[in-house]
Amino acid sequence: MKFKIHENIKQENNHVQLGYVVIRNAKVQGTPMALAQKFFQLQSSIAAVYNIDGLAEVPRLASARNLYNPNEFDITRYDLESEELVRRVLRKKDAYYVNSAVVAAQYCSMYLLLPVGLYDLDQIDGNITYRLPREEFYININGESMPTKGQAFLSDDYGVFANGIVDTRRTAVTLSTKNLLAVVYGNGKVTRDELADTLKLIGETIICYNDGIVEEQGII
Repeated sequence: MKFKIHENIKQENNHVQLGYVVIRNAKVQGTPMALAQKFFQLQSSIAAVYNIDGLAEVPRLASARNLYNPNEFDITRYDLESEELVRRVLRKKDAYYVNSAVVAAQYCSMYLLLPVGLYDLDQIDGNITYRLPREEFYININGESMPTKGQAFLSDDYGVFANGIVDTRRTAVTLSTKNLLAVVYGNGKVTRDELADTLKLIGETIICYNDGIVEEQGII
């Protein structure tokens, strides 16, 4: 599997960088109590430090919005994965305890304040490109057909499948998922060393609660 950023992204937004981790032979299960408690403790810490009116001033959350070119896509209408999780905590809404792998990725996203996507690697066909799509559609988690609306997307030979804002039903991680792809969406304000540290944390956290082995990781 090759992973690249398309030239149409680099021309519009040359500070985008992605990190990825491939984990094989995972054993996804319901969210274990130890992980649920760890996630709850993090949410309590987030609630104690931040307030919802001040999120625009949090440097890492603010800088993550630079992943999208405002001339192509109105990011103010959407929340990136990391920001959406923080907002849910501050609004005292329950987190999504989907399964052990998804919650581990959510923990990392909230801890790092960076968008972290997790995908079923076996549902991805061919190589992966992060690109600005044409007028394309995807099926979201709720089974609805949605337009790409100028957003940058990860895509494979089949079509678009995810970005730092939305996931698709096709590559959603379920209890039957065995092989995982985690992607962290960064920008120029996150150094390569910092991004390497995030990949290490993501790999270790997912494996801690899902077993498996890290087969590959990289920064593009």
